[in-house]
Amino acid sequence: METEMNRIDFITKIFSFYKVIDENGELKRTYDRALSVKYPVEWAALYEHIIKTAETRILPLPKYFVDKLPQYKKRSQKDIADEGCIIRVTLDNGYYYDFTVVSFDTQTTIGSIKKKFTYKDNAGTTKSKIKKIVYYPKGITFIGDTIFYEKDEEELKKQIKTLFVAP
Repeated sequence: METEMNRIDFITKIFSFYKVIDENGELKRTYDRALSVKYPVEWAALYEHIIKTAETRILPLPKYFVDKLPQYKKRSQKDIADEGCIIRVTLDNGYYYDFTVVSFDTQTTIGSIKKKFTYKDNAGTTKSKIKKIVYYPKGITFIGDTIFYEKDEEELKKQIKTLFVAP
């Protein structure tokens, strides 16, 4: 598998694989426009997937490829490093909810978490039930409020980050 491939390389190789004749390049431009996304894609990995799973030699419509693009989005080292971490949301009433970071593709942000716990009171004022939001590194286990961590406790304290505290 090639190490780097861009969108045009991908389309060229796909057209070659499917034996597409596109003398004026119009079809290639159409696929280029359809496959243009605002995030980086692992084009070589997508190409490998396509050639290994193709059941016919008939070029699929652009939508077929577009639907596969999110699966081949390049992930940053930070995204990968945060997978498995825990975000604990503590509410005013003492209850808490733990969210495990599985992917930043889902766009779970502090803002979206806060929004899930907001409400309007009888006067129509927007209020939040959140008292605190804390980030914990992967490798911890919670049993109630007790944290079990496989590494040094001092290292754990450095990695825990309070992301939000209600005023």
